[in-house]
Order: sequence, then C-alpha cells, then structure tokens
Amino acid sequence: MSLAEPLSLGRRARAPSRVMFGPHETNLARRRAFSDRHVAYYRRRAAGGAGIVVTSRCWPRRGFPR
Repeated sequence: MSLAEPLSLGRRARAPSRVMFGPHETNLARRRAFSDRHVAYYRRRAAGGAGIVVTSRCWPRRGFPR
C-alpha cells in the first residue's frame, strides 16, 4: 500500500490518493465565507497531491463569532 494509491470512500466516492490535508485557520475567508483566495489556496493543495482536503469554519475562542 502506498500513499499515492487511490482510497475508496464508500460505494461511489474515491480519493485520488491517501494523503489528507487537515483543516486549519488560513485567515483568507471574507465575512465567514470562502473567498476566491481561499478557494485558490485549497486548489493548490489538491493539485499538489492531497487526495482529501478538509476545510473548517470553526471558532476556537469562547463567545466567537458574535
């Protein structure tokens, strides 16, 4: 088994590789929504070989967002 091999994700979905890019804060979103820069950022990660790209919109600080 290799990280470059595809990964089956159920009956109909398949990731092109077993490499996962985990979620983290990029500070590229605008008004809590994805911006064009944000989308381009994740596209570059997928083009670089990430088979699964996990995005996140969470606020780790108490009382946020307001």
